[in-house]
Amino acid sequence: MTKALLTACIFIFVSLQASASQNSSFTVMTYNVENLFDWEHDKGKEDYTYLPKSIKNKSSEVKEYCRSISNKNYRNECYNLSWTPTVVRTKINNIAAMIKASAERGPDVLVLQEVENIKVIAMLLQWELADFGYQTVELIEGPDRRGIDVAVISKFPKIKKSKLHLVKLPGNNPRPTRGILEVRLNAFGKDLAVFANHWPSQGNSASFRMAAAETLHNATVAANTPYQIATGDFNTVSGENSGLSRITLHSDNPYKYYDVKSMVKTYADNAVYGTHWYRGKWDFLDKMLLFGGAMNVDVKLVPEYQRVVSPAFALIKSGNNSYRPKRFYAKNRSGFSDHLPLMVGFKFQ
Repeated sequence: MTKALLTACIFIFVSLQASASQNSSFTVMTYNVENLFDWEHDKGKEDYTYLPKSIKNKSSEVKEYCRSISNKNYRNECYNLSWTPTVVRTKINNIAAMIKASAERGPDVLVLQEVENIKVIAMLLQWELADFGYQTVELIEGPDRRGIDVAVISKFPKIKKSKLHLVKLPGNNPRPTRGILEVRLNAFGKDLAVFANHWPSQGNSASFRMAAAETLHNATVAANTPYQIATGDFNTVSGENSGLSRITLHSDNPYKYYDVKSMVKTYADNAVYGTHWYRGKWDFLDKMLLFGGAMNVDVKLVPEYQRVVSPAFALIKSGNNSYRPKRFYAKNRSGFSDHLPLMVGFKFQ
């Protein structure tokens, strides 16, 4: 190799290294997509509500299940909702519109809740996000009886086998809940652990969310990397610290997380003050937590990327100068989800 060629190669290598350092920012988005089911029954799962009505009408198994539902509204939905391929295609198109609204080519890491299986994720990627550069797609089927799971989709490559940390709930034989999915990514040469969460709902005891927090804490300790982000639907309302305090507030916890929400001033546009709206009140059920160890090394927030993704087309007016998320309705094939996505930007220094 000539001296001139060697010098040129060294220059290119150094330039690429500098470029990688300068561009080592990335975005993470979490989105509860509210019942992203396909139109087929998964054996062993209670997904009967999300089938075409033509199949429901012929199935004694479906009718028996619907009849067993005590809540009248849910029972009627189980009997009457027709979840057809056309409905699923529209639902996926609309979810993709929200992903595209977050950034020109979507976030670098996308964490989804209420996804039925890897097949419906494949539909989303193939139909709507094929050219977005996503190379890691992770969903591990969990024990939730309805069949909803969490998923991680990323432009970064996976570097270790993913894990599903099961949540052991208190009491005698409670219904199993979603596990916490751990996905390890190579983000600009760093071992980034992403924990996808979907904690038990507010209809359950706070002790259930505490159990999920304990599971996350234990997974954090075992992960053995300072680069960790925990995100998803924590189902924890303002003022409730029973679950989050285990991982965010304990001063003696070396694996303490920091709630990113408290680090910036502005979160949302369009009179939106949270990611979820219930009975006239906004709240941040969906959260982004940054591992405290990363704060002491070389991870910084990029405030301009941090926001609730709230385009006008995804909102519906609710009272004077008030808005709420436009939920998806299969009957008229319109809407998105009862949650809004939360996106946060990070940068390696």
